[in-house]
Amino acid sequence: MQVPDGRQAIVARPDDSAVVAFDAARTHQGCPVKPEVAELTCPCRGSVFDALSGSGNKGPADRPLASIPVRVEGDQIVTA
Repeated sequence: MQVPDGRQAIVARPDDSAVVAFDAARTHQGCPVKPEVAELTCPCRGSVFDALSGSGNKGPADRPLASIPVRVEGDQIVTA
């Protein structure tokens, strides 16, 4: 998903009524993370993030992914 300011976002649906999104670029070098089941991995340095919270599960990243406010509107996911 691309947000209005041009950033690429990773979107996850924890359940049918909730949606979360994170900036797809890693906080350290801007390398885009890749979804892998319930985790997001950085192919550049090997960091692993939780797909539902954006928090780091494995370093070297020391900060979570930046959260992007989103909501479900009808059958669309839109920025909040």
